[in-house]
Amino acid sequence: MKIIFKVGFVADATVKGARFQSANLVINFGYDDAEGNSHDLKLKEVHPRELKGKETSVQFGLGSETSLGLAVGYSAASVTAEGKLSKNASFSRTTMPRVRGGGDLTERATWTFEEDKGEAGQDGLDRLYELSVVLSNTAIPLGEIWMTLWGKAMLWLPKVGETIKLGSRENPYKRILPLPADSFINDTYSI
Repeated sequence: MKIIFKVGFVADATVKGARFQSANLVINFGYDDAEGNSHDLKLKEVHPRELKGKETSVQFGLGSETSLGLAVGYSAASVTAEGKLSKNASFSRTTMPRVRGGGDLTERATWTFEEDKGEAGQDGLDRLYELSVVLSNTAIPLGEIWMTLWGKAMLWLPKVGETIKLGSRENPYKRILPLPADSFINDTYSI
């Protein structure tokens, strides 16, 4: 079964320069049996493993001018020689935010989001990312799986940073996903 979910980072548009600089997200997957025992679900795949976001480009221009002058003689008569050399070059650099995911063959999916830190960057994280996991084929006796998740994001406001937390390792946010009885194999579940 593939579970797809979307994560968004939208800073307050009325605050000039506000942006999300970085974030991380950790999600554990499992299910409970009829006796109330919890079991972890192994992940076959976590996506994206690496994703480059929206590109930002900046143009650089380099120019130099060199001159040499020589004057010899008296104020009434002089000999002058002058030479000039000019060189202009320009180039652009493109950078982008990135997402790295991991957790294949474990019960824990992790994603790290980083804004572009290059000369062209610091435009923050993209507004929306699509993440997914593929769960191992396991019989789920009660027809539902759970996710426990926690994470944090760094919101940059002019001259100050603010950490926004969603749950914690000790007290994660929990979500139950009910499944149709025949849906576990080769189905996609979007939340």
